[in-house]
Amino acid sequence: MRYLLHHGASVHVKDRFGRRPLDDAIKFRHREVVKLLVQTGAYLGHTTAEMASEMCCLAAKNHTDDLYVWFLGGADLNICDYDGRTPLHVVTC
Repeated sequence: MRYLLHHGASVHVKDRFGRRPLDDAIKFRHREVVKLLVQTGAYLGHTTAEMASEMCCLAAKNHTDDLYVWFLGGADLNICDYDGRTPLHVVTC
């Protein structure tokens, strides 16, 4: 991965499904890859509503490792879903 980034591979390129490398690194919980991508300029391309929905769903399922990877990718843990609930609200319910 470092080799590709060092030789000009873009962290912003999308695949045929519209997903970026950071999306896949988060999905498959590759923490070190997420950190490296963010350090080289990658950012989350999801809407606020998409991120809030995904993070609240993860919180409801008690998938704290997944939430942490989203956090490493730049997600705001204080983001609110359509009901105004944050992932912390969902966990406590």
